[in-house]
Amino acid sequence: KENKKIKSYLEQGHKIESSVLIADNQTGEIISVVGGRNYKMTQFNRAIDGHRQVGSIMKPMVYLTALRLDPAKYLPLTILKDEKITYKYEGQTWTPENYAKKYNGEVPLFYALKNSLNAATAYLGMEIGIPQIIDTTRALGVTSALQSVPSLSLGAFELYPIEVLHIYQSLARMGSSIDTSFVRTVLDAKGKVVYEFKPQSKQALPAEPVAVLASIMKHTTQSGTAKSIANSGLKAIVAGKTGTTSDFKDAWFAGFSKNYTGVVWIGYDNNLPTGLTGGGTAVPIWTQVFKKLEEHRPVEDFDWPKTTSTYKVWTKDPDIKDPAAGDVELEFVKATD
Repeated sequence: KENKKIKSYLEQGHKIESSVLIADNQTGEIISVVGGRNYKMTQFNRAIDGHRQVGSIMKPMVYLTALRLDPAKYLPLTILKDEKITYKYEGQTWTPENYAKKYNGEVPLFYALKNSLNAATAYLGMEIGIPQIIDTTRALGVTSALQSVPSLSLGAFELYPIEVLHIYQSLARMGSSIDTSFVRTVLDAKGKVVYEFKPQSKQALPAEPVAVLASIMKHTTQSGTAKSIANSGLKAIVAGKTGTTSDFKDAWFAGFSKNYTGVVWIGYDNNLPTGLTGGGTAVPIWTQVFKKLEEHRPVEDFDWPKTTSTYKVWTKDPDIKDPAAGDVELEFVKATD
């Protein structure tokens, strides 16, 4: 209501839209769907049929691929280059730029992800290989077309929100994918069950690298691009990733607790640039929903695989100020022998 650009669009007859999907991580049941702001105004279900550019919510797939393919080399504190670099491919060039066009030179891997640094993520993506990133994404249930080009590492392609939900629910389940359904049971006129949803699950990716990734993504909600969650009053332990496309036409947040996974998208049906970020718009909606979902549940950490353990390190994080020591205590997960 207060955004000048949004108000201007509204005066021209353009109403901003949103979609929301929430799923139960244990049963696979999708417990809430919002396909748009008003069903009477339009019956288009954006949560199911909206094919939108995903932007930075693709980035965890880059980091997961690295953690999976070379767990000895890639750790939360592994140093990545955060510099403006031009990549050449198929007679073309690509120069990814950070938000605000600021670069840090070198940053720890966890810092690059939680702050959604384009340059560092692109560097990592080119180092491990775009085809390998596509393999990871396919393993977690994505069926939309994916082109093997460098910009894929920053989410320059379209997915359906339901596909994003499958990805992030598999992360919440430590690499185990599960069928989802909008229907629990169907009864006939006499009350006899004629259909019952019985979800099948499988270990789509090894649990250990997914657990390491999830432990990093917790920091996104604590001190990264979704840090407003930490100050919102939400008591649950959560992890996630914001997404903002380079042209500001799509704003996303996908996140999960131990119990639920949720995906929020905001944008215009006619692709008008909103000027909004996922952290500023999708995160507050997601947070409001999860505060209700988790209100009466005990605060529990994720079900870390038995083959992993948590550990703490003292290191520098510019986003967290500790005037006494300069370093802060950060917690991550690692695979155990």
